[in-house]
Amino acid sequence: MYRSTRTRPLIMAIQRTSPMRRALLALTLVPFTSARATDRYYSNLEAVSPGGRYRVEAVSPDNAEGPHRKAFQANFTYRLFDAKDGKLVWARKQPMSEKHPGWPLEWSPLGLFVDDDGRVVIWIEGDALVSVNLQGADTGRTGIHDDFSPAEVEKYVLDTTAGPIWGSTYAHFYFARHNGRAYFCVRCWWGRRVVFDLSSGKKVEDTEALAGELQRRETSFVLDTLRSAASAKEQGRRAMFEAPAVLSILRAAHMAGTMGIKEAVPFLASIEDVPYVGATEIFPSERRECTLCAVAQLSLRRLGAKPKLHPAHRWPFDVDGAKVWLPASPPSEPREKQVGKLDAGRTPREVIELLGAPDLVAPFEWRYEIDAPEPYSIRIRWEVRGVHAIERSMPSLWKSEVLDMSIIY
Repeated sequence: MYRSTRTRPLIMAIQRTSPMRRALLALTLVPFTSARATDRYYSNLEAVSPGGRYRVEAVSPDNAEGPHRKAFQANFTYRLFDAKDGKLVWARKQPMSEKHPGWPLEWSPLGLFVDDDGRVVIWIEGDALVSVNLQGADTGRTGIHDDFSPAEVEKYVLDTTAGPIWGSTYAHFYFARHNGRAYFCVRCWWGRRVVFDLSSGKKVEDTEALAGELQRRETSFVLDTLRSAASAKEQGRRAMFEAPAVLSILRAAHMAGTMGIKEAVPFLASIEDVPYVGATEIFPSERRECTLCAVAQLSLRRLGAKPKLHPAHRWPFDVDGAKVWLPASPPSEPREKQVGKLDAGRTPREVIELLGAPDLVAPFEWRYEIDAPEPYSIRIRWEVRGVHAIERSMPSLWKSEVLDMSIIY
């Protein structure tokens, strides 16, 4: 994941601070410190239509020796196959410059999608969508961000050294049909839809009539995905919770909460304790984020349910000479009963033993959601000696987008 260059002053300040302060930051620092990168890598891609009718692939000779051997791969060839007999339907070359060999006139692919009618959509770098019909002809192109308001861009699109990021991992890309017309939709994590009319090749408004069909398809995706995930967990099928398969589960789990799909509650409760580690921080020390757990808990609260508080963050501690990741389990008592025991000077480990893992980790503070009859949040501020201050705040973080931003970016 790429991080904003706005974090560089913070990292430099951390590197200049004392060893004791760096030790404290090991338990408080958010993922601001991931390595900065400017190289971009474009893997070969493959997709199969929902009903298995067609298969599409994007292959670059720059990947011949394996992925990540060369940055900025290009010269992709897109091919559509009839999955029944394996025959090639069409082939399309990535447009390349004749004047500047190796320089693409169309950016390389980030994603590839195909429907059962043979329509293909290519998501390319620069966050544009290119539609291709069954005859292999381009039928339209649109930018995902083009119609975002200045406020949306300021809030949701972060500028980084490797280009803008907008939480695309949590965006849902899918085909839809309404009144005989074919559409391709991108539902952004904050609920904004970008709708591409594949017949006209143009972006269209998310009208009330069309929105009803899109909502139905999105709801179906959420429930089908989470139902399958809960079943996979019961059957011990761990591969379902490894990348890249887990990405659709993360997306569905988050959408369940933002869309208010209460039927998803039992499935979210079932997968809350899946120990999928979505992020690992290594500077100035280690921290693991159990991302699926964090997303499930966020959505459960939004749907009126209480999570079991399986740890969403873990740190390594020395226990009898062995490295142990703590907390290993939910707190033994409800948080609302333990909050009164907090006082200044307590160590991070003592706080973990009382309240379990925090819901949000930020520089020099932790935030805990308290699932009381009237929910509220606790902010714990740190100094070198331990807890510096404890503050209560309302409303709870899950009623805003604070937790979403901390997880998604």
